Amino acid sequence: MADLKQLREERGQLDHKIKEVLERAESENRDLSAEEDKTYNELHERDMELKRRIERQEREEDRTRELAQVRDAGDLSPEEAAGAVGEDRGSETVTEEDRALALQAWCRSQSGLDLEDRHQEACQRLKFNPQVRNLDIQLSSGSQFRDMQRTALSKRSFEARDLEVGGTGATTIPQGFVRRLETALLAHGPMWQTSEVMRTADGAAMPYPTMNDTGNSAVLLAESTTIGTSTDPTMSSVTFNAYKYSSQPVLVSVEMLQDSAFDLSNVIADALGVRIARGTNSAFTSADGSSKPNGIVTAAAAGVTAAGAEAITADEVIDLYHSVDPAYRSDPSFGFMMHDSVVAVVRKLKDSDNQYLWGSGLNAGVPDTLLGAPVRVNQAMDDMGAGTDSGEDVMLCGAFAKYKIRQVRDIRMRRLVERYADLDQEAFIAFLRVDGDLVDAGTNPVKKLTLA
Repeated sequence: MADLKQLREERGQLDHKIKEVLERAESENRDLSAEEDKTYNELHERDMELKRRIERQEREEDRTRELAQVRDAGDLSPEEAAGAVGEDRGSETVTEEDRALALQAWCRSQSGLDLEDRHQEACQRLKFNPQVRNLDIQLSSGSQFRDMQRTALSKRSFEARDLEVGGTGATTIPQGFVRRLETALLAHGPMWQTSEVMRTADGAAMPYPTMNDTGNSAVLLAESTTIGTSTDPTMSSVTFNAYKYSSQPVLVSVEMLQDSAFDLSNVIADALGVRIARGTNSAFTSADGSSKPNGIVTAAAAGVTAAGAEAITADEVIDLYHSVDPAYRSDPSFGFMMHDSVVAVVRKLKDSDNQYLWGSGLNAGVPDTLLGAPVRVNQAMDDMGAGTDSGEDVMLCGAFAKYKIRQVRDIRMRRLVERYADLDQEAFIAFLRVDGDLVDAGTNPVKKLTLA
């Protein structure tokens, strides 16, 4: 394989020669001679050949680098990693364009719409039948999702861990579609940003063990002294179930399906991702745990009760910060979480030295902070505004990675053809099975501030 640098250098030399031919004729105010035209065509063909070779080699290098990253992360086997970044089918390499065309073919086929040659060729390369009614959307690998978490947060390094078991998904879904869907999850669902996501192959009840051994510590022994006895650690568990959430139908007109220039996959990905994110984020925030996830606000321990029913003070924020055990305050996921209306209140608070508690992240990648800890805005939390706010939990502080999201397999997308036929529309709907709870071994990793 030729060196990329050499190919680029040769292309640069060709560009110089092409310009020489054209500028010579321009300077003499004439058209190209037959010999110059032949030279120009030869140079141009060689230039295009080099361009194609460079692009192929760059794609292959990107693929090799991504494959190595996936393998090194240990999230996928070598075979699965190869499937995640593009696989060889015979003598042809399946590309993201092939997957996008196959997805578009799937969207069009059952409506009786004709498939173009490019759609059919992509389906053949993927060995994919566009007539199937259901698709499983295989989400990103654990390392990819963690990278997206860190990018979405733009905060201090957050080393969440993903547990992945099973779930093969459909190889026809373009990676761009998945990334767009997961970006929507992250952007509109703060709980997806901060929590540890555990992916499992089935929805069976999953106990998550906890242990509290804080009451025991090492003791000094004199020579020839018995080791004595110790209190056993307190063992417990949190059980994660699987509750099904629906995105609600996204209606698409046949005219849109017929428009080959319409970027259908991205529009659907945005709509499905945002809807699922909003619904599940609300549950992970404030649901009561009765046949639904146990929200982090519900599960958080009491930290501080404000003196006022519609206001908070700087001292109360400081007290909330210090109500969390220092061991959790050193966790990379430690910080504050609140509604944006509460942020507006907190930004005005000053300490006894007349210094603002709030620190604005003015540089790229630097988060806004409160008492030096990152602040996450979650619009599913209680706000502070006109009306009675008494008794509301308006602020959280703690190690948010202690909240676990259990996700079953992949997001499942279905196409509803007949239901909206009288409107000449089709619907796309996504389903996701999840549960969530705060894993608390007894030392309260997240505390809340409650108004009087």
